Amino acid sequence: AAGAALAALLAAGLGGTVWQMRRAQAEAARANALAEESQAQLDYLGSLLDVLAPNTEESREIDRAELLDEATARARAELAARPRVLASVELRLGLLAEEVGEYARAAALFDSVLARRRQLFVGASAATAEALAASGGVRARLKPPQHEEAWRRLSAALPVLRRQAPGSPQLLRALGMAATVLGNADRYAEASRLIDEGMALCDGPLADDEGCSGFWLTAGSYHERIGRPVQAVPLLERALQARRQRLGDRHADTLAVASQLALVHAGTGNPGRGLALLEEVVQAQRRIYTRPTQESLAALQHLSRLRSLAGDNARGLEANAEYLRQARALFGEDHPDTALGHAERGGLLFAEARFAEAAAAYAEAVRAYRASGGEAGAAIAEGNRADALRELGRPAEALPLQQAALRTMERLFGPDSPRVAGRLSNLARTEAALGRHARALATYDRSLRIYQGQAQEHGGGGANAAYVAAWRARSLLALGRAAEAEAVLRQSVARIEAEPEPSPRLRGEALAFLVEAACRNRAADCAPLREQAQAALRGAVPGVAARRLRDALAATGG
Repeated sequence: AAGAALAALLAAGLGGTVWQMRRAQAEAARANALAEESQAQLDYLGSLLDVLAPNTEESREIDRAELLDEATARARAELAARPRVLASVELRLGLLAEEVGEYARAAALFDSVLARRRQLFVGASAATAEALAASGGVRARLKPPQHEEAWRRLSAALPVLRRQAPGSPQLLRALGMAATVLGNADRYAEASRLIDEGMALCDGPLADDEGCSGFWLTAGSYHERIGRPVQAVPLLERALQARRQRLGDRHADTLAVASQLALVHAGTGNPGRGLALLEEVVQAQRRIYTRPTQESLAALQHLSRLRSLAGDNARGLEANAEYLRQARALFGEDHPDTALGHAERGGLLFAEARFAEAAAAYAEAVRAYRASGGEAGAAIAEGNRADALRELGRPAEALPLQQAALRTMERLFGPDSPRVAGRLSNLARTEAALGRHARALATYDRSLRIYQGQAQEHGGGGANAAYVAAWRARSLLALGRAAEAEAVLRQSVARIEAEPEPSPRLRGEALAFLVEAACRNRAADCAPLREQAQAALRGAVPGVAARRLRDALAATGG
């Protein structure tokens, strides 16, 4: 009822209030009336943007598409003789369209603003650059996405905004959009420089600007993406606090930050905390949104991943299926977000030891990433597909795929990135599967040096290092270094169990390897370790860990 009443009120407002202000003020002195009227219209549209955006459960049922169409048509009819005001109105409407997931409509509105301002302003102007940046940023969200055109427009707008509007909210917004576009294109060094530039604005002239909460979200997401979740936490907490104070806990913009923070909590060893927060976020978003948006997609993707980390792959697959349906509806097949859904599905299936299905899902991710220009995503998915091929008994086929993925990640992220460490550990497993254990040890060692260096510099990553060390111990065992292997495995299991919320998969696999080594060495606690493995199998353990545990029990006495 509240939504219907609000819709009726807004329809009346769009049909009369904005336009009646113009007619009423037309009787006043012309010079002052034009300025006052323009500002009143923009102020009204600003408040209308806040109300129309899908921010709360009460505003869920408003037909925003219809209201956007009506507002656009009336603005163009009644403000045709006032192109400067019309351009500002269209820009506001474009921002609203973008927020509600109407990306094609937003692009058309921004293009109209750009054309009008190019006619109004001679030469480079901040107003024209603002429109150019908006029309560029939204192009990365079209179906299909236009990544190159998005960057072309943003890179043209940024120098103008730096000269004509230094320290402005318009520059900050353009920096955030440009950093996102560059990150999606795997141009991380350039993206990092833009992140630093925007952070300096928010620590300086724009310290109190509400746009900084959005930029902190962008910066936090960037650090999570490049494997630095510890650096992401304070940025996201800062953004969350700012939005809670300004908008409340259940506002859509607040939920978007909470979604990203939940993922980062998992990356810093607190998956249960992150999952509890994310379940609340997704339920709240379902009460707000009537159609998919970038924000609702991100929350679903995070939910799928965190359910898997908690050992609940079945429900992770449910969230992933919903994510893929929404991504296809919003962006189509050849988009990085859709590709990510296929890659996440591959990981969930791999964790359940459904290796053939995992390989197929990863192959689809590789295709979609390549179609959308996502080189890093394609490399990761190809390397993970190789993991599935190795588990299917095809390590010779897997090896060159993982070597190529490693070279790509080294080029994109640098030789000491945790993203490279992950590729190295996967390559080492395949080398071991081919019987090349000495080479595998060297590859594992390089992976461990990166993880340990990252842990010292940035914190976190201890469980990942322990997991890699557990796999490395298998090669030690194969080379006859059984006592060393057992000692390493005991340390690895203890390190994983010391996490605030140990990963069921990591703990299960490391325990399986320890059972095999300890019992082969006739350790005094062979029988108790076997009992631990049997107890783990009776609990909630992912399929791949269950497979390792069963293999260890079979190899050590049935």
